[in-house]
Amino acid sequence: AAVHAATVVKLSRVVLLAPLVAIVSLWLRTPREGLTSRQGAKSPTIVPVFVLGFLAMILVRTSGILSSEVLANLKTVEQWCLACALVSLGSEVRIRKLLRVGGRPLLLALISWGGIAGLSLVGVHLVN
Repeated sequence: AAVHAATVVKLSRVVLLAPLVAIVSLWLRTPREGLTSRQGAKSPTIVPVFVLGFLAMILVRTSGILSSEVLANLKTVEQWCLACALVSLGSEVRIRKLLRVGGRPLLLALISWGGIAGLSLVGVHLVN
């Protein structure tokens, strides 16, 4: 029951990103006093395509038109796509640049990672 509630909360937060992105995009498009206009510049889209795609996939998934076999196969595709994305991110890391940044940002990253891991561990123990 707790996992189901957490999933609903997480998906609700993601769904609410679409109107938030639209509002921020519209706000950024509005010319404000003291700022020069970007004549000839292309305005950003109000809602990015990936947000619309995400909402479309929510509708497809909840409609029940996909069989459990198709969903199982899509789960495999999802895992491969996630793995490819993580490899892509990791391949962009340059150790020399990290060393030039210094220890403080790396220490902050380590502390953040530890905090998130610790909170996750506490959450797992509270649920079980």
